[in-house]
Amino acid sequence: DTLIEQDFEGASLHSGSFFDMPNPLNADTAPSWGLEPGMTYRSDDRLRMWAGFLWGDDSNMLHATDHLVASFDDPQAGVGLDVVGYVGTVRFFHGPLVRGSIDLDGQTTFIGWIDEIAGITHVEADGSVVTDNWAWGRTADSCAADLNADTILDIFDVIQFLAFLEAGHPFADWNDDTVVDVFDVLAYLADFESGCS
Repeated sequence: DTLIEQDFEGASLHSGSFFDMPNPLNADTAPSWGLEPGMTYRSDDRLRMWAGFLWGDDSNMLHATDHLVASFDDPQAGVGLDVVGYVGTVRFFHGPLVRGSIDLDGQTTFIGWIDEIAGITHVEADGSVVTDNWAWGRTADSCAADLNADTILDIFDVIQFLAFLEAGHPFADWNDDTVVDVFDVLAYLADFESGCS
């Protein structure tokens, strides 16, 4: 594993300017920005780069105008990020489960969360939020079928899956075909039976 830092400095912007970015944003949707692979950013509204002067340095920062979600291709043992003037709560998830949250008062500059057991699959912040540097890169030894992230495969994981299935929750789409059906049940039970290494 290698520590990865995403600093959004892939292009030069005039200080004070905004530049609309693809939504979702990742190394594939914006190849000229030099984004690191393995992470995707999205917003319920818009994603923009904002060029400004931050902590004694010219910097490009990512601005989500409503509800930022940053997701990882693989669960991460730890995640850190710079937050710029944000008042609200940043939540760290493993699948649908909140593994930790940090309330911010507008003065906080760097936050992070470590979850070496389940791993962090995505980070969310509601409202308008500006972030700068993100750090990640150490994959957690997690098990997808362990839905309650307690490191034990048991009946409670099956019950959690069935609750997702009954609610039509996206996490019940176990085979990623965009349809929640009996084939997801079969795929989940096969993963459950395979166990965790």
